[in-house]
Amino acid sequence: MLPFPIKKKELTVSVACSAQEELETLLEESGHLRILAFLYAKKGMSAKALSIWRVLARSYPSGLHQDTSEAYNLDDPSLLPVSSEETPAIEASKILEQSDDPELVLQHLGWVCD
Repeated sequence: MLPFPIKKKELTVSVACSAQEELETLLEESGHLRILAFLYAKKGMSAKALSIWRVLARSYPSGLHQDTSEAYNLDDPSLLPVSSEETPAIEASKILEQSDDPELVLQHLGWVCD
């Protein structure tokens, strides 16, 4: 039988994972994809964050959403975009700059440069 501290740790990890999954579902279902992308990027889930930024770059008409990670106090962006199309590209470029995965970079570099 496992000692109590290990069970407690497993329970804590399980609850944390469950809470994160619920938060992700809530954000996705409520359409708060930018916040979800920032969350994924902050947690090192680059592929998921980049996928969301790509969808947002193609989905939003120019000028509607101008928030960046600064609005969520997660990063210190040096540029403020002038359109919603630029926000995903700027945020994705930050992720790609830090990435060690050449396949991930190649997969997203085209739309970011456009």
